[in-house]
Amino acid sequence: MGAWEPVAAGVTSADGHLDCPSARTCKGKWFGHDKFRLNTGMTVTFQVTTFSNPQDSAEHFHQEAARTAEYQPLTMPRTGDESLAYLRNAGGLDGGYLTMRVGTVVATVSVEEGPPDVALPQMSEMFEKRLGQALSGRTPDAALPPF
Repeated sequence: MGAWEPVAAGVTSADGHLDCPSARTCKGKWFGHDKFRLNTGMTVTFQVTTFSNPQDSAEHFHQEAARTAEYQPLTMPRTGDESLAYLRNAGGLDGGYLTMRVGTVVATVSVEEGPPDVALPQMSEMFEKRLGQALSGRTPDAALPPF
């Protein structure tokens, strides 16, 4: 298997991502995303929205759960404090998605153009570990298992 190539990344205040009327009234603080592509065409996207407290992140997680209820559920082990996994078509691409809440963070991992049954659990587990490391003040170093 080849190397992952970065495709897109960015960090902004969360008010635009969450459609808040203003940054001051928004419960979300920051939104970040990173997208990588493998030479097979498979892409993986990591998205993170941060909140000031676990109650606000839990509220947002449950809003995401309601918003994604129409998609086909995927059966996967729980990741983080809460999680949900589903299949959907976005922009013409079929993919597997896992949204999780880890403390004050709501994060989504998506795998498109590849087998979500293998890649999604591995990517989600790694991302959960990295989020936990960052939230506890450590430098994230969790990695994928060797292929």
